[in-house]
Amino acid sequence: MKEGTRKLFESLKFCNYKLSFVLDITQKIINNHPIEEIMAVMSELLTQRLLIRQFLFYYKEDDLWRLKFAIGVDEKEFRNIDVEQVLGKYNEITMVRESDERIGMFDFVIPIMYKDAVLAYLLVGDLEDTSIGMSPAVKNLRFVQTVANIIVVAMEKRKLILEAIERERMKKELETASRIQRMLIPSVDILPKSNKFNVYGYYLPHYELGGDLYDLGVLSKDEFYFAIADVSGKGLSAALLMSNFQANLRAQFASRIPFEQMIHNLNEIVIRNSEGGHFITMFLGKYNFRKNRLIYVNAGHQPGILYDKVNKNIRVLAKGTVGIGMVDNIPKIEIERITIKNPSQLLLFTDGVTELARGRDMEAGMRKLTRLIQNEMGIDQTIKKIIRELRLNKSNPRIFDDITILGFDFNV
Repeated sequence: MKEGTRKLFESLKFCNYKLSFVLDITQKIINNHPIEEIMAVMSELLTQRLLIRQFLFYYKEDDLWRLKFAIGVDEKEFRNIDVEQVLGKYNEITMVRESDERIGMFDFVIPIMYKDAVLAYLLVGDLEDTSIGMSPAVKNLRFVQTVANIIVVAMEKRKLILEAIERERMKKELETASRIQRMLIPSVDILPKSNKFNVYGYYLPHYELGGDLYDLGVLSKDEFYFAIADVSGKGLSAALLMSNFQANLRAQFASRIPFEQMIHNLNEIVIRNSEGGHFITMFLGKYNFRKNRLIYVNAGHQPGILYDKVNKNIRVLAKGTVGIGMVDNIPKIEIERITIKNPSQLLLFTDGVTELARGRDMEAGMRKLTRLIQNEMGIDQTIKKIIRELRLNKSNPRIFDDITILGFDFNV
């Protein structure tokens, strides 16, 4: 076989090998083979077929540059270099031998682009052997770049898939947590009702998980407790703190301890569980419908509004103390006791309601809610009227906080 024909044959044979290699590695990617396996195949290509003896592959993961694999060098020497500083100036294939002592043993830097951003850098170098003719790095730069591009795109696609799977998992977990949280909020259908009193509640979390709470429970045949609360901050940590707070609140009532001691206990629990990251405002009360007596403490919460339907008087219920978890030691707690002498309504709410009533002007919001409670309707109709007038629903773009309302009819 003539020399020219032999070289042509060898060249075609090698081109066919490169095409087969690209098809093979693409198939491995499609079949979701581990990236480590794909890297091993590339390593064999570089060292055995292309005679490239020195190689580094840096890849950007989670905004950090990581050395994914190395050939022919001391990996420890290159693992911690500042990639942005050393390689960040390269945005195209560049010869670097002897231009930078930190990477001087290599011949070329090959940046790998994806969506107009550099996601990987390849450093390639040959043995100092002139007998092999033209440098393998020079002859095969574009092919190496093509293969690296395929691998980087595969890694990016896989990362996006994993992120999508993680988002879906988180979404399902949040949905489950949201359902559990809603189960902890008493449904209006099961709230106690009698000829002595009636109760109605409304709860609208701004996100999947809310930081508001209302709760109530029976203490005896003549008495029940109730609470409405709002945790500072948003998100999962705030929602978990509130769920934990509700469990501890119920445990405190089960222990039949005085209100003042209960507030101190809850304060210690919130400080310990939140590590100072959150606090909780709360309106806490008990009502004895045999004695028509209301006992409450307001821990930094929105004042309750008590409306006497007979003499048309409004009473603002603001006595109490600071928010739960605001300070290590609560200095003073005021407990107010009120005898209900006439048919009355009590309206409790979180600050999301007053913010919506009059923007950020809390006093104007209180005035509007005071006006809305002054009617002859039952508490359920009063709260439904507030919901309509303030558009307390998911379609209202002005809502930026959780919405919670709890109200009572005291029929004496």
